[in-house]
This record gives sequence, structure tokens and C-alpha cells, in this order.
Amino acid sequence: VLLLKGGDILRGSIIKFDGQSVSLDSASYGLVRIASKDIVGGGFTQPLKSEKLGRQLVSAEEDRLFLVNGDALGVTILSMSEASVVVKSQLGTLDLPRKSIKRFAFVLAQRKSEPEDGILVSARSTDGDRITGKILGIDDRTVSLETGYGKFTLMQDKLFVLSVNNGGVVYLSDLEPFRVEEVPVFLVMKQYKRGGRIGGAPISLRGERGGKGVF
Repeated sequence: VLLLKGGDILRGSIIKFDGQSVSLDSASYGLVRIASKDIVGGGFTQPLKSEKLGRQLVSAEEDRLFLVNGDALGVTILSMSEASVVVKSQLGTLDLPRKSIKRFAFVLAQRKSEPEDGILVSARSTDGDRITGKILGIDDRTVSLETGYGKFTLMQDKLFVLSVNNGGVVYLSDLEPFRVEEVPVFLVMKQYKRGGRIGGAPISLRGERGGKGVF
């Protein structure tokens, strides 16, 4: 699990970290490469909550490793592979087995970033990923976003929720229709509902309640 600046989350298999970027095999986005300056931290166990890598656990001067045995080490992370993590510490260069590491955090100073202009959306995938950026395009199969980490393309069948974070956005369910045409089903007419289901129940999508919509 990678925790990115701005609160974004990416899950997958970390292939390697070369000191400059992390290569991650994501079920939602395929093979992606994220610069270390855009990564707050991450971990090798699930579930991983972002608050566990809050400011009180992150140093402004060095990377941190949180071991399975409860120890926390101030180090410089040099590289990361599927089997081990190589760090520079006061004891010299150490090659640690990845199974001994629970979480890691990169230097807090690298998290600084300028706010982006324009309308930003957050795409949540069915695998739990959350990526924020500007929409480049939407077609029948994919959603493409331009983010601070590069271009991301998500398959429609992997998209759980696409929400707007800012800007002058008006939801369809908040507007009064100019004209409504309804067709009865088995001679029964059921009027449409805004912000709820036809029967009056809250809107739910794949088991999650809430949100905007017209039924």
C-alpha cells in the first residue's frame, strides 16, 4: 500500500524502489512508477490506514522504518525489492528482509507541493485505490486522469466512484427537469426519484450507501 501526497492511495505489488521512484504492479492501473517525492509512505500489511503515518510518526530529516517487532528506525531508504529493503543507518548499510518491515515513511519535506488549478476529481477503484487529478477523457471502456504523478488510465469495470472535489459543479439530481417522460412497467407507473430509489430507499452502489443520483 502506497500513501501518496494529498491523501491518494495505491495498492499493488512493489516491484522495486531505486531511491528515486517506486515501481508498483497495480491491479487497477497496471505497472506504474511513482516518484519518491510524491510518496508519504506505505506498508506491506493490510489493512493500512493513512492516519498511522501521521505527522507525529514522520521525520523531517530522515526516512523511517517501522518493524514487525515494534521498533522504529531512522534511516535513509536506498532501494527496495520484492525480497529486501536496503537502508543507510548509523550502523552502516543494512539489507533487511522485507517480511521484517511493517510500514515505512519517506522524508516529510518531500511532501511539499503546490495546489493545482482547475476542477479536480477523485477516482476510487474497486480495489480501494484513490487517485486525484484532472479528467483527460472518458469513453466506453476507460477513464483517463492527469495527476501530479503522471497519467493514469482506469478501466470502467474497475471504477467504483468518480467524485468532483472542487469547482462549480451542479449535480443532475439537484436540477428541476424541463420535461419528464415515463414508461410504465407491466402497466404500473412508478415516478422517478432524485437522491433516492423509486421505493424510497437510499441510493446504494455496490453495497455503499449515499451519493447523488436519479432513479
